[in-house]
Amino acid sequence: MRWTVVCRDGPRRVNHAAVAVNDRYVFTFGGFCSGEDYTRILKMDVHMFDLHKLKWMKVSNVESDDYDSTPFMRYGHTASIVGRKIYIFGGRNEVYGACNRVFTFGINTFKWSIPNVYGTIPPPHDGHSACVIACNIYIFGGYTDWLQRYSKDIYIFNTEKLTWTHPQVYGEAPSWRDFHTATAMGKYMYIFGGRGDMMGEIHSNQDVYDNKIVAFDTDKYTWQHIKTSGSIPLGRRSHSAVARGNCIYMFGGYNGSLRKHFNDIIKFNTDTKEWNSFVVSGEHPCPRRRHTCCILQDKVIIYGGSSPVHFDEYEGERHLQDHNDLFVLDFNPSLKTLCQLALLKNRLDYNLLPPLLRKELALMSTKTSQQEHHTLAQG
Repeated sequence: MRWTVVCRDGPRRVNHAAVAVNDRYVFTFGGFCSGEDYTRILKMDVHMFDLHKLKWMKVSNVESDDYDSTPFMRYGHTASIVGRKIYIFGGRNEVYGACNRVFTFGINTFKWSIPNVYGTIPPPHDGHSACVIACNIYIFGGYTDWLQRYSKDIYIFNTEKLTWTHPQVYGEAPSWRDFHTATAMGKYMYIFGGRGDMMGEIHSNQDVYDNKIVAFDTDKYTWQHIKTSGSIPLGRRSHSAVARGNCIYMFGGYNGSLRKHFNDIIKFNTDTKEWNSFVVSGEHPCPRRRHTCCILQDKVIIYGGSSPVHFDEYEGERHLQDHNDLFVLDFNPSLKTLCQLALLKNRLDYNLLPPLLRKELALMSTKTSQQEHHTLAQG
């Protein structure tokens, strides 16, 4: 495993959503960038990163004949891919608040639509998680806008029947929370982290950060609290998680009680129930939260998010910068990648290589500029 590629020319985005498509592309949806005007109603933007060409593209022809069929710009939403459609749910902006409509984006058509849905529709959410198992999207937790409460409910959206259900579940559910992760592994959905409150579902600004992992059996509708061992991580929110093999890999996040951002990689083995943390060589992302993470075969793509500019002794990590960088974590580097890394390590001249190879090598050797432009925001 090694960090291999860094691209710094994407749009600056925080609290966006992203999915992997065809083991080659990452599609990103919405989010925000500090300093931009979000009092205007804008349509959600869509960007696409081509892993083969190492290139960002803005998807321009996403206009719908019906303005209402295009989601408004938002943050804290989720994107889930089932078949040839991407499903956007929830999120909020400063004008409309939170949303509970389902929008679909066609991978082949690049068109938005709003399906007619049935059943028990969830209230407007943001900061929830979405997890795909078979044809179902499982929504858990988040912050319920109209109740001003955290949630620990599960809602299930069947993408074939276009039906919402709010099932009766058994066992002790994880505590009320938002900005956690939900990861699919077989028939199980694994919940970790997130921000809760000392008052339970009430938002009183007394944050708590749970570091227990809990599994939901989607066949039996049963919660299972797991006894774990190893290097149990600190609780955090706004981190990311992906599944590979029998393990869940997590990156980054933020603990408000400690005023600490993370850029560690932690692994949970779902067979042995053991936690491990480790250091990976190569240029890696700085500590951050509210980024996205997708896995394409053996490569994990981490993009965007925010991190502190400096730490103030009295105010903590007050000022945040929004990122436009993208990092590739390669679980199984190819012979080509290993040769490129050897070439860079030995500082060999690669100016006579084909242009794409030169670009790849340039990206692999890029160092963070101390003068990199950033946007300040209040954290």
